[in-house]
Amino acid sequence: LVLSGTAEANAQVEVFNGQTSIGTATADNTGAWSLNHTATTLPQGTAGFTARATDAANNASTTSATFSVTIDTAAPGFQSGTINGNTVTLT
Repeated sequence: LVLSGTAEANAQVEVFNGQTSIGTATADNTGAWSLNHTATTLPQGTAGFTARATDAANNASTTSATFSVTIDTAAPGFQSGTINGNTVTLT
């Protein structure tokens, strides 16, 4: 999962999953930032991400609205079906 957004140019953006900080990204000179969280396996269920920016003068923003993600790690159920007139069965 890669989280991204905009903030004040060059601000430090701390990203949270619930109440837990998962990392900090630095906004570029246009304010764009991203945090690559792909190395972490998220558990089955719903995760709620928020962010808070701090500028060079150490002024912190309010916490963003929550961005919710549903993680579904279960394989879809498929045992047999017809594809292009051919019956396919998984065993």
